[in-house]
Amino acid sequence: MRQSFLKSLIAIAMVAVGTTGITGCQTWKKKGRGGPASRLATVTVKEISGEDYDRLELSAWPAAASKEKVAKFGMAKGKGAIQAQLPPVKTVLQLDYYKNDSLVLSSIACGDDNVFDLKSGPNPLTIYVCDATGGRFPPIDVGCDRDKPSYGPRLLRLLTAREYQRTIETITGLKTDVTRDFPREMRTHGFDNHEANGLITEAHAEAYYSAAKLVSQQMVKDLGRYMNCPGRDASCVGQFLRGFGRRAWRGPIDQEEEARLTSLYQTGSSFDDGMERLIQGLLMGPRFLYRFELGELRGGYYELSSWEMAQALSYMYWGTSPDDQLIAQAEAGRLTDRSVIAQEAQRLWQDPRAREQLGYFASLWLGADGVLSVNKDKNLFPHFDSDHRQKLLTETKNFFSHMVLDRGGSVADLYQADYTVGDQPLAAIYDGIPTNNGYIRYRSNERSGLLGHASILATFAGNEQSEPIKRGVFVLDRLLCQSVPPPPTSLQITPPPRDPNATVRERFAKHSQDEACALCHQRIDGIGFGMEDMDAVGRLKKVEAGRNIDAQGQVFSKGGAKTEFWGTAGLSRYLATSPQAEICVSKQVYRYAAGHDDDQKSACAVKDLDRAFVDGGRRVSNIFLTVPTLDAFRRRQP
Repeated sequence: MRQSFLKSLIAIAMVAVGTTGITGCQTWKKKGRGGPASRLATVTVKEISGEDYDRLELSAWPAAASKEKVAKFGMAKGKGAIQAQLPPVKTVLQLDYYKNDSLVLSSIACGDDNVFDLKSGPNPLTIYVCDATGGRFPPIDVGCDRDKPSYGPRLLRLLTAREYQRTIETITGLKTDVTRDFPREMRTHGFDNHEANGLITEAHAEAYYSAAKLVSQQMVKDLGRYMNCPGRDASCVGQFLRGFGRRAWRGPIDQEEEARLTSLYQTGSSFDDGMERLIQGLLMGPRFLYRFELGELRGGYYELSSWEMAQALSYMYWGTSPDDQLIAQAEAGRLTDRSVIAQEAQRLWQDPRAREQLGYFASLWLGADGVLSVNKDKNLFPHFDSDHRQKLLTETKNFFSHMVLDRGGSVADLYQADYTVGDQPLAAIYDGIPTNNGYIRYRSNERSGLLGHASILATFAGNEQSEPIKRGVFVLDRLLCQSVPPPPTSLQITPPPRDPNATVRERFAKHSQDEACALCHQRIDGIGFGMEDMDAVGRLKKVEAGRNIDAQGQVFSKGGAKTEFWGTAGLSRYLATSPQAEICVSKQVYRYAAGHDDDQKSACAVKDLDRAFVDGGRRVSNIFLTVPTLDAFRRRQP
């Protein structure tokens, strides 16, 4: 039975995914001579006039694969243009310009993702390249193309372990931990609900079977709780499927599906055994394991059905399956109406479950949950135990939810608040003043907002000392949405050795002077060095190696302008007034809600979110409430 269930699950899931054309394996290789050239995508890279370089190189690799599968196209200056032929798939492009083998201009220095959905034939694209200051060439804003519809991709989104657990609790009322052995998700931009996690592996199948078996055994002990049927025989099966089954699969079960599930019941040796098998079939079916976002064809696009929208709303705002009211709206077909979607979003937003989900979003976006596992030297930081780690994470979750829900806060409020949420032990770490209502007021202006949280400062640091590179990359990637690629695999990367006579800044500055590193590290280190007033566990640091801390920092905007600041609080003040930091919040919310990479096609969606944010008094809540009403969310590409 167990093996047959596992094989059935894998087969059904692969059919469900493969036949829709949504997900699957893509081989990254150039077509052989026999392959039709017309199916390939063509990307043309022209020279830049007036810049001092002698060679340019285009690198390309599929967005769904690792950078090891890279294709490179090079050309000396004066030779005209690179014309690269590539498979028509979603692709990452990187453009580099060299002078005497030193990198002088690169697309990676601009911080753009440069993910393009290549099509057969010519692909007119715009890729910026930047110098070390962030100055952009060519100086043209891509923007979004309002002449083309902004629709999202059709997706099957595998439930995360957290979503699975919460869904089981919602539909059964059981509080048993059934996901302890689940494989953990790969994170993209910090988020665990990305479409890239959609493949069911053998490890998944084993874990799903164990969870389904445990849940089914507990449910059968109290079946009256889940079915309103006086008997305990086959006549109750249909009623159970139309009730519990519909809730588990988040939509109606058709006759063919009901017949297949009923056949599982019939293989049982008794009523209870048959019901266990039936429940296991429900919980191992693709309609339970996946969130379907495929839509129904409406001319030139696919529109999410009411049932699909009900799922999208409930998992975005609550992290679990729809409640009775959402189900009723789905049954009535009302969730294709933008105004009804907006009303339901507002209702879900006001539910206590939204507060918890908001905190979870913040922990992923900011990487704050890393504080639970990051290593620290016990001799240097004996207070940094598991209880303290959990308090730090809880602080960040509660602060974000409080600012967004209770205060109607702006991005500026998130970065410049002169208080946080916590108790007396946390106040001692921050040298703050605890209040009677659960807040901590900072005594000085040296700490403010999210960047002052020890959960973040400790996560992006070493086990003994601060690490400016980690912190610089964090700010660029998570708070400014500037891509920071990994260092070349050919470079030997080792942190500078400890030296009691040198500060962290002095050691890392020397370490990063290599020419191969300088282009990226000017952006990274300028930010990280400016956070040197905070130690490895988030405490204020004023002296190191017998010298006053130097926390002078600098940050480059995408336009190349340089802004200097001092200390972590100074960086917070910069972020509070930065348009790039503002729109980055919109982008991160969209990534989280949509579950896929943002690219040029979603540029309009992100700009629409930012407009809603501005029009709504710059309240972050408006970003969250606007997402499900966007065409890019409600409608999908044909």
